[in-house]
Amino acid sequence: MLSQPEVRRTQGAWSFHWDEEQVTVTADRLIEEKDRLTSEITVRTSLPGYSGHLARQRINLLASRQAVVKTLEERLSQIDWYAVLEVVSFYVIEGHRAGEPVVWVGGKEDQPTRWALEPILRNEDPTILYGKGGQGKSHMATLAAYLMGSGLEWAGLRPEGKRTVLYLDYEASEEDINGRIGALKRGMGVDLEVPYRRCYQKLASDIEAIRTHVHEVNAGAIIVDSLGMAVGGDLNDTTSIMPAFQAVRSLGIPVLFIHHENKESLLYGNVFIFNQARSVWQAQGAQDYDASTLTLGLYHKKSNNTRLFPTVGLRFVFGEDAEGLPTTRVERGDLMQFTETAEKLPLDRRITDVLGRGSMAVADIADEIGATTESVRITMKRKANQFTRLPDGNYGLAGEDE
Repeated sequence: MLSQPEVRRTQGAWSFHWDEEQVTVTADRLIEEKDRLTSEITVRTSLPGYSGHLARQRINLLASRQAVVKTLEERLSQIDWYAVLEVVSFYVIEGHRAGEPVVWVGGKEDQPTRWALEPILRNEDPTILYGKGGQGKSHMATLAAYLMGSGLEWAGLRPEGKRTVLYLDYEASEEDINGRIGALKRGMGVDLEVPYRRCYQKLASDIEAIRTHVHEVNAGAIIVDSLGMAVGGDLNDTTSIMPAFQAVRSLGIPVLFIHHENKESLLYGNVFIFNQARSVWQAQGAQDYDASTLTLGLYHKKSNNTRLFPTVGLRFVFGEDAEGLPTTRVERGDLMQFTETAEKLPLDRRITDVLGRGSMAVADIADEIGATTESVRITMKRKANQFTRLPDGNYGLAGEDE
């Protein structure tokens, strides 16, 4: 007779430990297809005289397990392996079929929005940051990891305390990310290390290993750079995209996906990508002629359950310390300084910036900001509380002396 096992369940994985028998079995990587529910099981023992590991095999939980029982009996004969695997199969099958429990909603007081990094990344929500190549998305990704890991509030970005961020990299290298984090440490003044993992498998296929790493480092958020490589399939095919979002949802922690845009400056791929993200930000960068600074605009394109936030402007200043090592310091950026970042700002904000230098005629405003005269008229009429028509026919900012 077996003793009563200690059973633990985490997202997508099970652990069984028989203290008297000194046996531990883990079951994960479940796959259901037709009349099969298979799981990868790992069997270990702490009995003296054994190396610890006994077996790792994929078994069909709904069928005979004679082959794996035979293997285990050859390695450790005094355990009733049929009983052990029956317990494992029963718990895993029942738990898998039951799914998540039903809970009652509507009777609780509304809770304030919680953030991993306000206003970019909410708790437990998948967020996408997208843009053209070379726009500064990866710099923003490492900055997000740095701020969340250090708990440092900076340039209008506010982490909710400290949390470890697991960086999953499908595009760059350990040296690249190590260099960017090191430059931020030297430029911003807070020492920090970030857990990093180079990835090459599809995220959905790799999720159990990722889940293990999340628990090992106690990660409170994940950055995936980039979504296209993590999907590993046709980004215009919903059946390719869906498993990646299902996989990260099972982790129960916020995920920031870095992604690319198409020729129309929209998210590359199926609209399903836009729909599955709870929040979407577009990145547009502009670099000084000497490449010593990068001004980055973050433009909020979608939000579920929160308002759209104002555009975030950041300025990355690249330099060297006394020893010649690279440094990166981040400050608030003026997006009106560059055509690339200014043209994506809301029209009323661009008009406000122009009129801040003095009153102007509608046609001159339109010419200054590269918009049509009609769109400028409509915007100022719609935002009448911000703009006023002066006696000479020009327009100025409301509230200023005429």
